Amino acid sequence: MSGHPLGARVAALQRSARLPQLTAALARDGEVVAEAAAGVPEPAPDVQFRIGSITKTFTAVLVLQLRDEGRLALEDPLGRHLPGLPAAVADARAGDLLAHVSGLAREPGGDFWEAVPGPDAQGLLGLLPDPARVLPAGSRWHYSNLAYALLGRLVEELRGADLPTVLRERLLGPLGLERTSWLPEPPHAQGWRLHPFADLVEPEPHADTAAMGAAGQLWSTPRDLCRWGAFLLDPDPALLAPATAAQMRRPVVVVDDAWTQAHGLGLQLVRRGERVLAGHGGSMPGFLAGLVVLPGEGLVAAACANAWQVADPVGLCVDAVLDEAGRAPRRPRAWAPSPVPDAVRELLGEWYYRGAPVRLVCREGLLVLDSGRRRERFEPAGPDLFRGLDAWQGGEPLRVRRGDDGRPAVLDLATWLLVRDPEDPRGLP
Repeated sequence: MSGHPLGARVAALQRSARLPQLTAALARDGEVVAEAAAGVPEPAPDVQFRIGSITKTFTAVLVLQLRDEGRLALEDPLGRHLPGLPAAVADARAGDLLAHVSGLAREPGGDFWEAVPGPDAQGLLGLLPDPARVLPAGSRWHYSNLAYALLGRLVEELRGADLPTVLRERLLGPLGLERTSWLPEPPHAQGWRLHPFADLVEPEPHADTAAMGAAGQLWSTPRDLCRWGAFLLDPDPALLAPATAAQMRRPVVVVDDAWTQAHGLGLQLVRRGERVLAGHGGSMPGFLAGLVVLPGEGLVAAACANAWQVADPVGLCVDAVLDEAGRAPRRPRAWAPSPVPDAVRELLGEWYYRGAPVRLVCREGLLVLDSGRRRERFEPAGPDLFRGLDAWQGGEPLRVRRGDDGRPAVLDLATWLLVRDPEDPRGLP
């Protein structure tokens, strides 16, 4: 890893931003390919830093696990699962909270960020600001730590355990994230407050945010965060459905008019040219952190620092993964033949829609409809039935209609009829 460009990026940012310590890691397909650190003393790879709002990505996965189990729907109002909530927040929908479009206030009321420790569950409800909703639901993106605190309560209610226990049992333990924890575990960094006019530092308290913890409590390392990012790209299906991970990375709301930033379900999205990267930034008094993943390249970068200062660890991670994607392109997976079921094989070849040819091929067990302008994939969904996976035909049915001889005569794609003979636009009598 010596001489990797990540080292120069980390050293430059640590000095220019006056960060006492800065550490970063870069991984591809789950394997660390570069690590770098700068500071006095230079932090070891296993030193924990507070990761702030990157915690929200863990909370989001816990909520989506419940959705995938059928325990809740993203359209559910919180009051359906959390009895006794004030009316101001009871009708906030789970999916809106995940994407920061609920319209809820950014923070609880009172001097929360100066409080040590944070409120318990009951105290949190007592700290709801007035008004608790500052914008109409769904009207625009509005970041809300309060929203994620309420999602944490939702997880606790439906799992019947406190959030640190649920995190440990359902994510940290199964994924082997041994250096990620609710409270700091040695060795860990001290958070610092920088003097604006001199090269002096003062220690920041390491507050336990308690019921607000779902929004920003966790401590971790760049190595563990790279492992977590790899999971967000290619999850263990026993813990999270790959389709759900992909849903997290799809934009729900655009943050700025230029569409350089957007938000999915628990993930911040950054667009650089034609590439859309996903991840999250984090900050707590005395700490900054960033996590970025690049779909399609298997790349993850994470960075942690111990000062709350004008610095951009997310930008560092974005630059690191884009640089690595250009510097060392991902090696393609080797092609290998795979069996094709007879029920699929008889559908392959050329079809026509109103005289226009389309090709139906089978790739990696999926039907692929190639019109020349776009390629749409379909997965088996029952006898003579397939279901679209991609944007244009996502969720749409592709049904096989058979002639009197039992052979496929028409493909009914959501009422669009594809036929074998371009001169017979309906294919069946």
